[in-house]
Amino acid sequence: MSSNIDAVVPCDTDVFGGTTAHTAVFKTLASRSCRYVIYYFLATSASSSSVEDVAAGIQTLASQESKQSAVVESNQLKSLLIEESLPRLEGLDVIEYDSRSGSV
Repeated sequence: MSSNIDAVVPCDTDVFGGTTAHTAVFKTLASRSCRYVIYYFLATSASSSSVEDVAAGIQTLASQESKQSAVVESNQLKSLLIEESLPRLEGLDVIEYDSRSGSV
């Protein structure tokens, strides 16, 4: 069975700071917080949101999944989004993130 994916982005092409494109995508999707940011924007009709709204939306989605009222503390989640998840997703051109205004 042949696939055309290697014709689009060859496996040995180095991008994203020395890792292959595939590795960067898989590492990003391995992060639960990155996946929940994507889920949030798939679930909402808004084209942009504040970091606070994204964090609240993620809390809602995660609590529905786990049947708990809060999965993680809000400030801790916001820090994780600002320091890791949003920059990582922006680096892959999945989202646009403006750290000065706090908009995603």
